[in-house]
Amino acid sequence: MYDLLLIASTLFFVAACTVFARHKAASIYHPAAFYLLFHGFLFVFRPILARIYDFRFVYMVFEFQPSMADKMTVILGANLGLVVFLFVSLRIGDTRLEPALAGRAAIPRESLWRAFIIAATILTPLGLASVLSRWTAIASGDPTETIDPTTFVKIHTDSVGYFVEAQLVLAPLAVLFAWLTRFKWWSFIPLVVFVIMRAGTGGRGPFVYAITALLLLWLWDKRRSWPDARTVALVAMTGLAFAVVVTDRGRGIREVFIEDNSVAWEQAYDYAPLENMDYANLEYFEYLVYVVPQRSGTYDYFASYLQFFTEPIPRALWEGKPAGAPVRFMNLFDYGRPMGMTPSLPGAGWYELGWLGIVIQTAIFAAFYSYFYRLAARRGSSRLLVLFYFLLLATTVISYRDGSLISVARMSVFYQLPLLLIWLFTLMDRRGSLPADAFAGPQPDPSQRRKELAAQAAKARKPA
Repeated sequence: MYDLLLIASTLFFVAACTVFARHKAASIYHPAAFYLLFHGFLFVFRPILARIYDFRFVYMVFEFQPSMADKMTVILGANLGLVVFLFVSLRIGDTRLEPALAGRAAIPRESLWRAFIIAATILTPLGLASVLSRWTAIASGDPTETIDPTTFVKIHTDSVGYFVEAQLVLAPLAVLFAWLTRFKWWSFIPLVVFVIMRAGTGGRGPFVYAITALLLLWLWDKRRSWPDARTVALVAMTGLAFAVVVTDRGRGIREVFIEDNSVAWEQAYDYAPLENMDYANLEYFEYLVYVVPQRSGTYDYFASYLQFFTEPIPRALWEGKPAGAPVRFMNLFDYGRPMGMTPSLPGAGWYELGWLGIVIQTAIFAAFYSYFYRLAARRGSSRLLVLFYFLLLATTVISYRDGSLISVARMSVFYQLPLLLIWLFTLMDRRGSLPADAFAGPQPDPSQRRKELAAQAAKARKPA
């Protein structure tokens, strides 16, 4: 029965892709496109590999074994989440985001340069200090965080979380620099530096986010609705870099630049293809079904959302601050050892309220991303709004896997901060609050400017 369910799930996924592709709003810029990629990889392709190779690693680490009913529930739950996400996102985001609007922006690209330089001058030293301090802490074998013994949530002890995560601002700064300089070959140098520095911390998500944001802006700038061969090649290179960092958690990169005394990461298990924990959302979801509510006797009832009220307060200012959500109806570690678990969007929904939770959680995410998609689609001539949306959309490569709006909010504080400053400094520039000669930026590319003027003239000659 499980094999038949996997076949049916594959056919259903193909049908869902067909429905999306034929919709008038279909493009790589739609949040549903990223959800289809997420679902297809983690809940269609990988379950087939898990069946062929008989994945056991996560079951061994987590110390549990799902029943066949649990495994079938996960496949059905993932497909329910897909249906809900497509329905809600296509109902709200029912307008096509036209790449042609890239050449008709109300604010010239070059007019943002001075504001960008000021924002970068303010934020870059903070981001570099953050990432270098992280390198030092890891290389010395003296990390600045610990694991809460009750909830097993990682908490900061000798540092402030805002400073530790401040390095994330380097990602949007590098991406925006490449876009402002029209993707010249040398414009990618800051991005390459960020990828190396972030990979040296052992963290993979932020540089995957940066590459995703870069690809979105590049495709938009080239007025394309779908990736081309060069885009696919860059994605493949990103996947290779991800795999390299996973192997030793960045130790090899750190050793090139500094003395590294951290504990060497050894792979003692012979993984089958894609069996390692970075892609194991299938098994994580199975663990949630195994526990909730069969063994826990309860759901979480969306109590995790209370963390929105406690998360912004630094631990240094709140002695005894709860690790994670302030209210919990269960402890998943009472039934196994789910270390490093990312539940995924449908899995998080099941944890909150079972089948109904999947519907609610996926609908919330779909409505959230699709609302900003619709704003960008209807006001595509607003450069700052489109930039905001693309920097937000790129978070889906992490948030769909995490399944938490807290994760989106935590990331967006840093990923959107450079753009917020650019917007503020642009307003000041328009009102004459900035010196006229401050931070003079590059002049418009003459050939590009001629192309834009020719396109506008051709459109003006068309009959109404």
